[in-house]
Amino acid sequence: MGSPKSQPARVVFDTGSEYLAITSVLCDDETAGNYKFKKYDPISGGFVDRDQMHKRCKTMSYDMHGSDSNKILSKASSKLTYGSAKLQGFIWQDYTCIQPLKDQPMSAVQLKIELKQNKCAFFQFLALYKSQGLGHDSDGILGLSPHKDMKKKKLHYLWSLKDNGIIDRAMVSFSITSKEMGETPYALFGGYNSSQIVGGAEGLKTFRNFENWLGTWALEGQGMYYGEKPMQKPGEDTSYPAIIDTGSSQLSIPPDVFEKIRLEWQQALPNLDCSTDKTFCHVKDSCENIAPKLKPVGFQMSDYVFEINPEQYLYKSSHKKCYFVVHKCRLPGKNKNLFLIGDAFLKHFYSVYDFDRDTVSLGINKHSEGKVSMFKPGSRPDNLIKAQTSFEGDLDESLLQTNNSTSLAAEAPAHNQTAAI
Repeated sequence: MGSPKSQPARVVFDTGSEYLAITSVLCDDETAGNYKFKKYDPISGGFVDRDQMHKRCKTMSYDMHGSDSNKILSKASSKLTYGSAKLQGFIWQDYTCIQPLKDQPMSAVQLKIELKQNKCAFFQFLALYKSQGLGHDSDGILGLSPHKDMKKKKLHYLWSLKDNGIIDRAMVSFSITSKEMGETPYALFGGYNSSQIVGGAEGLKTFRNFENWLGTWALEGQGMYYGEKPMQKPGEDTSYPAIIDTGSSQLSIPPDVFEKIRLEWQQALPNLDCSTDKTFCHVKDSCENIAPKLKPVGFQMSDYVFEINPEQYLYKSSHKKCYFVVHKCRLPGKNKNLFLIGDAFLKHFYSVYDFDRDTVSLGINKHSEGKVSMFKPGSRPDNLIKAQTSFEGDLDESLLQTNNSTSLAAEAPAHNQTAAI
């Protein structure tokens, strides 16, 4: 962020939100400069100066006073709410770069060259003066959902990269991993990496973005299977949006669907406990012992079935318990009737989001070959998934609190510009 000296910011890549929001020195009145905020004092009936040491964010990554190119664009503050994250700030504009600028004196001509070489866009974002619910290691959120309001297109990072000639296609793709996979996760702006996908480009299936009231990337959640037994009958039972959200670690399903699959688990495991913990079902036994008693879980989305074997939806706990990562959606109102497809699912599937075509593409990631599968309904091969002996690592205890698919014809041509992180 900024110029001529870059200021690094660590952000969550979130396909469930729209904007770039970064913590800033506005979070601390002592360093906010001319942008100070007062609090209301009910005793005096007026606004008074805050405690100068009062900080409203865990980090302060962006210092507009340290950038020659910063510009404030809004007089009124904006609020954003993403799940547990509540953010407030002002719309700012500054250079946002994928790679850092050289930390040395430069002429105006040299700076212009540096900005181009390091994939910098003069971009609008939310400079936060208050943040709640961001992770300990995060300075903000980079929203990558399809933009709802095209009047605010300049606030969307993908479109900014394309409009500034940094990438040729408004596209982003992800290879998501977890610690035990032994690979580095990455994002690719402007294209995708077919060598990361089982079957290459032909293994990548493309789906229309399923329209939903949240305005996010989604497939049509048509049903679920336990082994080959349907838990929800496509075309007969209600279909729900399946929200594809890289900003979430969850894999939650609508309550009525969950109850059906819970009964199947209960028959196989009479000691299944789905009440002690408010989110996850668990068994007081090792995952190695209970996995052979369970069957794969299949998610039918947009006329394709994505199947995950038990070893991939069970998590070991440090308290000698085995947790089920698939759980009931507990969002309020109509949002409870959602499939929320987070990293627990996406780490097995390479995902591509095409903003120009409004499509989502999924293919089995090579590091999950043999652990998951994709097939058309009714065409599940026999003995499709072999039993795995490895499990998904120890569960982080802090976590316990109509579209036809087609093969993507070709990946981004070699001459297209892409940017990798």
